[in-house]
Amino acid sequence: MLELSAVREPQRRLLQASLREHSGMLDRIGALAQRYDELRQTDARTKARGEALQHLAEGVDRFEKLRSVVKDGATFYEDVKSQAERLRRGAADFKYSRDIERREQILQMGAGAGGGSGQGGP
Repeated sequence: MLELSAVREPQRRLLQASLREHSGMLDRIGALAQRYDELRQTDARTKARGEALQHLAEGVDRFEKLRSVVKDGATFYEDVKSQAERLRRGAADFKYSRDIERREQILQMGAGAGGGSGQGGP
């Protein structure tokens, strides 16, 4: 175990020295990133671009909602159209059958009236 720690000690020192050296760089990078964000928030063009992107996103959302409503409306009216066609066919069939019944009744009435006048005489 002593041998292993002896081998690791130089590497540990090297790692700590590297961390100390790069620690300042990381702090500087963090400070620069924070400054960049602050400048970006105060830049008029960046604000305008952000607002434009927000309006575009809202427009896309409205468009998607509208597309959904139109799609639902089209489905509804297709259903109404098919139901209306079914009702129209049903009404036409009913009218046709009533017309046939009416003609048959007229023929029966005509046959009954004509058949009785030829019988009976002086």
